[in-house]
Amino acid sequence: MFLFLTEHDVVAALEGVDLAALMHEALCAFSSGRVVQPTRTVLSVGAEQSYFGVMPAFVQRPAALGTKLVSVFAGNRLRGLPTHHAAILLFDAETGALQAVMDGRYITEVRTAAVSAVAA
Repeated sequence: MFLFLTEHDVVAALEGVDLAALMHEALCAFSSGRVVQPTRTVLSVGAEQSYFGVMPAFVQRPAALGTKLVSVFAGNRLRGLPTHHAAILLFDAETGALQAVMDGRYITEVRTAAVSAVAA
């Protein structure tokens, strides 16, 4: 059985967390080669030039294995929908068993802001 987190659950779980500090740690781990993160794969979808991206990553310590799936559909503005949707899947790094599925829209939004803060 795996954990399922809605956007509301994710927002609640991240409340009070210093995301800039976590992103600093993550960027240092990536820069030092402790993260395996291939270049994202992006598919062009449909006539509206929409996109679907796959972004896998693996960290040895602490062990973490997962991927983010993201869609960017600019035409959604006309539909009254968000232009970006995302899901994050986490797996057990030893067995490959699915551990969690979570909405990734909010995580994508706050991660971008936190990385920008670190870069500044």
